Amino acid sequence: MKPAFKMGWQMLVYHIIAMVLSLMFVSMLGSALWLQIILSLALLAAYCFMLYSDGCSRGERAATLSVQTDRQREVGRAVDPDLAQDCFKPSTAWKGYLIGICLTALIAICNIVAEPFFPPFQPMSDEELSELNASMQTAQQQLAMQPELEAGPEGELVVPDETPAPAVVADEAGAADVRINPFNIVARIVFTPFLFLYTPLQHHAVLLNWLFLVLALAVPLLAPIGYLQGPRLRQKKLIMIEQGKKRKMRNLKVNKKPRGPKGPKMEV
Repeated sequence: MKPAFKMGWQMLVYHIIAMVLSLMFVSMLGSALWLQIILSLALLAAYCFMLYSDGCSRGERAATLSVQTDRQREVGRAVDPDLAQDCFKPSTAWKGYLIGICLTALIAICNIVAEPFFPPFQPMSDEELSELNASMQTAQQQLAMQPELEAGPEGELVVPDETPAPAVVADEAGAADVRINPFNIVARIVFTPFLFLYTPLQHHAVLLNWLFLVLALAVPLLAPIGYLQGPRLRQKKLIMIEQGKKRKMRNLKVNKKPRGPKGPKMEV
């Protein structure tokens, strides 16, 4: 479990780095959408490369360690349990993957579950806006025609009750119904490295929430995929080392200077 935890923790660290860089650079570009897309793509490519390369290096080291421990067992030597734990195992890749996605996937799932309790704000149409303006003008005219002070039953002045216009009441009630979804705010911050993907879906809450979950599960798969390439990468590295040795010996033979004829031996 120790190598899997290290792998999952490293995946989470890479995501945090990508998130912080995206918040620092992409969000500061403001309305320059094309610059946001280019910079976000560059950060996402770097993030994916770090995930895959880290998985490949861990898998190659684990495969090399497995070969070494197997040789120790063949000669009858005891193997350190810590070394045996770090050997190549496909289960390590998937355990590390689950550890690495637990936080981001949990945020995406909470966002999906909480979405029905926080209905999105529906902007008014042009007809509704014109009706609201007309009703507000009517209410202002009615308020202007009312006297500011009225005489009470005993001759004292009383301030009349100001009943808000129906349109204003409806507008305040509609604003009260709109509640901010804190899970959606957190999800948008966490998934800032994928800003260029979810920017076109800002007004489609359901699709955007499911996209967050897909991104949380799909992109980190590069790390276990890279880890599983460990034995193949080790074999490729050995082939390259062997080819380098042969090339070096060939160059030594070609560049070897021929020895000149030996001179006559001196007589004693």
